[in-house]
Amino acid sequence: DGGPSMGKIVSYPSHSINKTTKAILVLPRDIPAVANKLIDEKGAAARASTACCQCTRCTDMCPRHLLGYPLEPHKMVRGAMSAAEMMPVLVKNATLCCGCGICESLACSQGISPKAVINGYKAILAKQKMKYISDTDVSPCGEREYRMIPSSKWAATLGVSRFDTLPDFSGDLGGFDRVAIRYGAHIGAPAVPVVSDGEFVTRGQLIADDAEGLSVPYHASIDGRVTLADKAILIDKVM
Repeated sequence: DGGPSMGKIVSYPSHSINKTTKAILVLPRDIPAVANKLIDEKGAAARASTACCQCTRCTDMCPRHLLGYPLEPHKMVRGAMSAAEMMPVLVKNATLCCGCGICESLACSQGISPKAVINGYKAILAKQKMKYISDTDVSPCGEREYRMIPSSKWAATLGVSRFDTLPDFSGDLGGFDRVAIRYGAHIGAPAVPVVSDGEFVTRGQLIADDAEGLSVPYHASIDGRVTLADKAILIDKVM
């Protein structure tokens, strides 16, 4: 869910589509885009600390570093997880990592995963509710233009090039009797339902209005009868 670089492996069929869904990809397990997400991160992080030769290539190619953010993956790898647990403030800039995986799939000459190390730091920081907050402006690195990776090369590295097509839709949108629309599945405040139990709605009708501040409205995706559930509006088809 989200793309071959920063997307996450999700469970089918329990996973649902919501307002933050960009794409759902169905890919083979043996291509790098999937295999890299299924590695044992704890084992990979332990191996990284011993196998890293400190060539700094991961930092040289890190998109966030090239944008001017103080993120240096080679220094993250050099650190110790135990030290980070005792003093998480030392690795706060780990939260600047976008998780693209360039450091492990394309940059590293040792076949290790700086991203696995950084994800470990992120987990520690999340427990402490800590994140990096900059008090200065950032400016792109002077070499950024020459270190950017063509999307075609990145797609080939991840093994998804052969799937980059626009297929024709086949089949139909039937085969279901109910939809569940989560009205809090977005950034910001949850929307406020404007329908009631048993009410009949038509496709496109407003069913939850945006709340104060950052919020978004929701509309019915099918014709049907409403049932209000916990954090969701259920719509059953009426035969």
